Amino acid sequence: MSLCVFKYCKLTFGSFFIKCVFYKNILSFRKLNYFKTITFVIIHKNTLIMISKNILKSLSMAMLALTIFSCTKKSSDPEPNNSTNNSNTNVTFLKVGTVSRYHYTSLFDDDTLKTVVEEEIAKDTFLIRNYSPITTIIPRQYMVLSNNVLSLSTRLRDKNYYQVVCKFGQPVGTTWDVYRNGVFSYKATIDSLNARVVTEAGIYNDGVKVKIVSGSSISYQYYSPSAGILGLKNSSFNLKSHSTGSLSSNAPVKVPGITYGNFNFLKVGNYWKYSLSNVFSSSIDSIRLDILSKDSRNVFKVKVYIESTKSTVYQYWFEDNGYLMVYMDGETVLNADPIYVTPSKAKVGQGWSGYDGSTSYIYKIKSVSENASSTKYGTLPCLAIDVSSGFFSSQTNHWNVDKGQINATGLSSQDLVNSNARQNKESGTILPGFID
Repeated sequence: MSLCVFKYCKLTFGSFFIKCVFYKNILSFRKLNYFKTITFVIIHKNTLIMISKNILKSLSMAMLALTIFSCTKKSSDPEPNNSTNNSNTNVTFLKVGTVSRYHYTSLFDDDTLKTVVEEEIAKDTFLIRNYSPITTIIPRQYMVLSNNVLSLSTRLRDKNYYQVVCKFGQPVGTTWDVYRNGVFSYKATIDSLNARVVTEAGIYNDGVKVKIVSGSSISYQYYSPSAGILGLKNSSFNLKSHSTGSLSSNAPVKVPGITYGNFNFLKVGNYWKYSLSNVFSSSIDSIRLDILSKDSRNVFKVKVYIESTKSTVYQYWFEDNGYLMVYMDGETVLNADPIYVTPSKAKVGQGWSGYDGSTSYIYKIKSVSENASSTKYGTLPCLAIDVSSGFFSSQTNHWNVDKGQINATGLSSQDLVNSNARQNKESGTILPGFID
């Protein structure tokens, strides 16, 4: 996990003012005066979020700095690889079972972040889980160590999404450019080696001090080959404790392929119609999703129609290792983000993130079995997933294993009013449009 100060800015829209301090996955807001109730729908793959127009303006700009992993690789930012010839001789912290705890303070937060190296998915490619009550902490990341070059991403399969955060074993002065969304974001330079860093976990004498220059802003971050991220030059983010894992790993050389499996509700001909509302407006909108077709890979094409604007977009859904993945027109399966996970793989407190080209969305599992109601199906047991755009918790999405998403509750809400989603097999009822 890499958390460092990248940008400080002031955003002014009309008569509301926001003062922002940006950390890698942390965005702190100082002041917000009022909301205007101009309502419409944002579609992030299948997350329907309705907020005021003024909030959207601030988020669409502010959240660009929140998603530092949303980057496009350039020649100076080499992609990670899983070559068996990799040499990571001096880096020892990246082992399954490694646990680091950090103390983080900001304008609104004073809490602890726990980072766990949970799994080695492929040789030198690791799944990292981040646990924190701080809303804007990304719950899941992927870390690759290739020839002592440390890269991070929120997407496992998209090599263009990885970002180089540190280069171990390189001389002082080594520099590389970092891009976000194809646009230059900042320049990183190794400022010093064997830096002495005092943390709550102890004193480290093997720190790599990385200088980060973004416009006129300069900040520093410290990495250790023995402990990973140590913290910032100031005391707002500091390593509290660290234990290196010792669990064995039999990871394959390459990342396993997409599974292209099935969900009960994922059938050609299925549809869902929702009514949409939010606390900022009394108006009601509706949206309809139709599964039109599937290809030879088992990727389903989904039509999304918004009644108020008479507009249509197309999405593509598929299963990958228990997750329902979604990408948009112009993207590929490598750019897909999850919107749901099968309950058998879900754990409360875990989650993931998604990106729609301008805004990050953070998903956290609230409950693996929570009763939720819809007009169409009444009350059903559901997986509850909190969805946040990094500013406030926007909504909780409720998914049933047979019916799909039946509602969303919170500041914005949606209610399933009509659908032909299948009944449980035990009921013996099979509706038209389903192929078993």
